[in-house]
Amino acid sequence: MISNKNFTRIKVVGSLGSALMKIRKEVCLKKGLRRIIGGGRLYKYCLYADKMSPHKYAKLVVSKNLVDPVLSFQLKNKQVYQDTSKLPS
Repeated sequence: MISNKNFTRIKVVGSLGSALMKIRKEVCLKKGLRRIIGGGRLYKYCLYADKMSPHKYAKLVVSKNLVDPVLSFQLKNKQVYQDTSKLPS
């Protein structure tokens, strides 16, 4: 637990998360892999679920009209949003 009032949850998670993303990218490059595929939670989507689809919410976050702690963080770390709702089954 962090008790220093100068640190917030976002700062701690952001710096740790960025470090983990950097290490993951380095491992990928060393192993000669072409890409990293992952997923994440649309953390604040529940506030908009009755107004829009998850895809529309994500597009608004990508265009910086909305902020979502998880997706915005991933985008800042050079990850790309890919809508998977229309993939063939």
